[in-house]
Amino acid sequence: MDSLPRYPARERLGHELYSLSRANDISLREISNLMNNDHYLSHTAIGSLLKGKTVPRLRLVLEVVRVLEGDADKIQALWAAADAEKREKGASYREPVEPSDGETKETSGWRSSFSLLELEAAHEEIQEKITKNRAREKAAHEEYYDMFEERAKVVGRILRLQAELAAERGDKSALEAQLASLERERKRLTKRIQELEAELSRVQATLLSLSDESSQVNERRAECGNEWARTEEYRAIVLGRQLNDERARREELERRLQR
Repeated sequence: MDSLPRYPARERLGHELYSLSRANDISLREISNLMNNDHYLSHTAIGSLLKGKTVPRLRLVLEVVRVLEGDADKIQALWAAADAEKREKGASYREPVEPSDGETKETSGWRSSFSLLELEAAHEEIQEKITKNRAREKAAHEEYYDMFEERAKVVGRILRLQAELAAERGDKSALEAQLASLERERKRLTKRIQELEAELSRVQATLLSLSDESSQVNERRAECGNEWARTEEYRAIVLGRQLNDERARREELERRLQR
């Protein structure tokens, strides 16, 4: 559980921007890449904003709204409330420090404390690794089959030269030298094929591992989504009760005033 005090205005701003990002089905990295260079936030800083943990400068928030095609006036009003809340809290106001792009988290299993946004970022990173490994696998496969085809051509030439040697009983020295050269080339190609087979095995093992890791992240994302929905439902119930209590107090005051 987050031990920091709650900041409703800051959280409302983050929740509104998070809802816009979900509606547009856009990732944190995509938002960051689409921002102007003069008004730029990293994907980790955008994640903190959408989680309601930070209140950046207005021009940066409006740039995020532009990318998300949201209502700038509405977001500006929410930002003003969050900024006023920040100034009102004064020295007691805290914004948690997010890890920089160069820092890493533990990868041996997924901690339950990861938020949905952090898991989405991790899922995106894994998908990038999978894409790169698939490209490596494709390139290795192409070279692998090219080597096989080239070796087959060399073997065909060897067989033809052997046939010529068998037929020729005259000057065989040139043909023997060419045959020896082709044998060396065949050995080189065979060695390269073996290296490519080992590389393919490593790439396929990495892809399998990344697929398992991606499945774990997807499961945790689903759990976080459900947990977030339950939290929102609980907060709605609490707010409803508070409204009912407020109405009851107001009615009681009105009855007393009428007396």
